[in-house]
This record gives sequence, C-alpha cells and structure tokens, in this order.
Amino acid sequence: MKPSIIVLVLAAIGAAVLACADSTGGEPVLTATAIASGNGQSALVGTMLPQPLQVQVLSDDVALAGAAVTWEPSAGSVVITSNITDSNGIASARWILGNAPGELTLAASVSDVQGSPVLFTATALGWVTPAVDPATDNQSGIVRASLAQPLRVTAFAGGAPAEGVTVTWSTTDGTVTPPSSLTDRFGAATATWTLSETAGEVIAKATVGRTTGSPLTFHATARAGPLARLEKVQGDEQLSPWNFPSFDLLRVRATDRYGNAVVPPALVWSVESGPVELVEAWGGGVARVRPTRELGDAVVRAAVQGSAVLADFHLSVGPPVPLALLDLTSPGFVSLVNGSTPAVDTIAAGERMTWVLSWSGYDDHAIASDGGAPFWGPLHFFWYDDPAIVDWVFTEPGTYHYKDYFDPAITGTLVVR
Repeated sequence: MKPSIIVLVLAAIGAAVLACADSTGGEPVLTATAIASGNGQSALVGTMLPQPLQVQVLSDDVALAGAAVTWEPSAGSVVITSNITDSNGIASARWILGNAPGELTLAASVSDVQGSPVLFTATALGWVTPAVDPATDNQSGIVRASLAQPLRVTAFAGGAPAEGVTVTWSTTDGTVTPPSSLTDRFGAATATWTLSETAGEVIAKATVGRTTGSPLTFHATARAGPLARLEKVQGDEQLSPWNFPSFDLLRVRATDRYGNAVVPPALVWSVESGPVELVEAWGGGVARVRPTRELGDAVVRAAVQGSAVLADFHLSVGPPVPLALLDLTSPGFVSLVNGSTPAVDTIAAGERMTWVLSWSGYDDHAIASDGGAPFWGPLHFFWYDDPAIVDWVFTEPGTYHYKDYFDPAITGTLVVR
C-alpha cells in the first residue's frame, strides 16, 4: 500500500485555545489525521500490531507540536495511553490486541480539533489448528515423479475454516511447489510433491502460520523406477589357475536409471567365450563358474531375458598352482595337481601351497600339523567364504604331514624340496 493520509475534517476551534492566528487575523483551522500505514493491520490475538499507529495534528496545514493525544482501544491495550505530538505534529502508539478474534477499533482523541477522534481499525486473528489431510499422507510414487495427490493442509480457527493463513512447504527429498501458499475459504492449502532420485521412505513438512509447535509432517514411499541396467557387484576381472575348483561368485545388482535397486528379474547366465563353464546360478543375480583346465580369457554374461540389459564379466584362466581340495563329499584331501587322494604334493622351498574347502562344506574345518618334523606353524582355519582357502609359504625342505583338525582321519602329505 502506498503511504497516504486519511483526513477527517470536523470543526475548527478558536484561536484562543492554541494562541495562534492566521495572517488575516482569522482563527487557524486545526485538524487531526490518521497516517494510513498504521490503519487496517492484523495480528494474532494478544499480540502487538506490527506497525505503530500514528496521528498528525496540523494548524492551517502546518505541523503542530505539543498537542495532547489520548488513545482508547475497543479491546486490548496501548503501550502509552496519552502523549503529545512531536515537531512534525505526529504522535505514535503501539496497540496490543485483545484475546478475542475479530474486528477491533481504536480512537485517538485530540481536544477541540477537527477530525477527532481519529478511528483506527485492526483485525485480531485467532490461533489456528492445522491438520494433515490423511488422503494425501502415506502416498507412494516413482522416483523423480510427482505424487498422485497434492499435499493438503486444513486450518481452522475458532471452529471455522481459517482463510488466508500462510503455509510454507519444505522437503529434503525432492521439491514441493509452490514453496508457500495461502489457505482458501475452506481453510485448505495444497502443494505438489515431486520426489527425488533416491528410493525409500521420505518426508515433507508444512509450517502453518498462526500456530505453535512443530511443522506438520507428510510421509511417502519413493519406489524405484523400471529396470535400466545390471551393475556388476562382485567377480569381474578375476584371474584363477586352471586347477582351482571355481572362481569367486559372480554377482549382479539390478537397478533403475538412478541406481536404485529393483526386484531382480529372471536372469539368463551364459558363457560367451573362453575356457570356463557355468556350474550353477541362483535367483537374485548370483552365479558360479569354474575353469575347464585350459588357459585363456573368458566372458560370462548375465542378461535380462527379452531385453537389451546385460552385464559381461571378464575372467582369465592361468597356469595351475600347488593346490589341494578338502572335499567333504568323499571326504578327503585331493591333490588338484596329480589327483592323488589322500593328497601327496611336491613343491619347491619358498613356494606357496594352497588348500581350498569344497564350496559344499558348511562346517568348521582347519589345517593342522599331523606331528613329526619339521613343524609348520599354527592351526589354519578355513574362514567362512566362498571359496574358503588356506595358504602357506614353506621355506624349510622336508616332508610335512597334515590333517583336518576337526576330522583327524582326513590327512595329506606335502614334500618340500
């Protein structure tokens, strides 16, 4: 609103009252006016209006200092009940509204001055009781899309819909537009929530004016979008000797375009090239492959049937190494160099010997010295892994006897030259 002056002209008083006269000897015209910036304000019940009320007293349109002004509100109170005008002919007061909502008035009186009393109006706003519309809470939607129902808040004051109340919307999980809105004649305000790229449980908040306490909270579930790619999680770029029982498991993760996991589709695993073979595959994007006793590079593919979504694993098969398998199906130690069982292997001093637990084994197992000399160190556990291995570098020549600590009948021999 542009600043303006509301002039209320009533009757002139005599020059003797204020001891002044115009240039013609006539009595001056004294007027009191309200400065409009203080009129028509609103504030919560029991609180002070944001702008002071101001009255200006003029004598023949010239500011009159020292005129006494008395302030009388219809409800509430003023900080100063009476004061005098300053050198600009202006007196000010601050109005604290009453505790009942509605339209209020205040009279500013100046004795024997036209326009007195000057009347101000104000609106006392009642405290608002807001609520989340349950039909717009706990929605579910796709990431990067807007929820089907706009968020909706309703506000009531004194049992009636509260119109014109400001609602400010916020979220760290996407965007809410517009950032603020006003309640309509039904006390309702709405906004559209567009979810972020991250799937999961998300929240948005609505801060409602004329209230106390925490903001209102909306909950929603952001769901992953459609399948876009297969991410290689484990097993790519492996190098394995050709006598190793299997590569580490190959794992893929199905995601949407933003990296959110989706329910794994039916996958088809295949060996595209190279000296490996598929052993088995499980739901959830896991497969096992093993070398076929040849050297070279291999490609194993996981593909979504009927689509172009796929992931290629690149594997390499290298020369054999000293290796014995603890085969729990026999059971026994099997040399994966010469096929002997119980295993008898020969290595050079300073070379590494490796034992691998068959991937069908789930119980505790460990490699232990079976007595004799030389003694070759502490107990070596197969930690739960797939595959689980134990390895040791032997530096001292001799014949080493070993056993499964948990099943001493399972034995093997290693000759170090």
